[in-house]
Amino acid sequence: MLTQFKRHLHGNNPKWSAAPTQSSEVADLWNVYEMSAPGNNPKSLGLNDDFSSALLNLGVIRLNSPDLLQLQDNIQAWFQQQAPDISVAMRYCSPISARC
Repeated sequence: MLTQFKRHLHGNNPKWSAAPTQSSEVADLWNVYEMSAPGNNPKSLGLNDDFSSALLNLGVIRLNSPDLLQLQDNIQAWFQQQAPDISVAMRYCSPISARC
């Protein structure tokens, strides 16, 4: 999110796509984001107040149960290999329901 925001601040110039490397740059970008609109806050991005967890929504094509379970296993395996310190939990929502 911060890399996209940083690039957007610079006219979508790809040379500004690098992730921030210093905490001061992250803080500066976050402050600009929060000041840019009244509703910009951690919860609007799916983050909790202390930034220790995030909620991500993923839309996928309609899958049968075995394929959905395989997708879940693949996601879990990817996080175990690529980011073992991140805990991942999944829940499923029907596109018909208003809330998950």
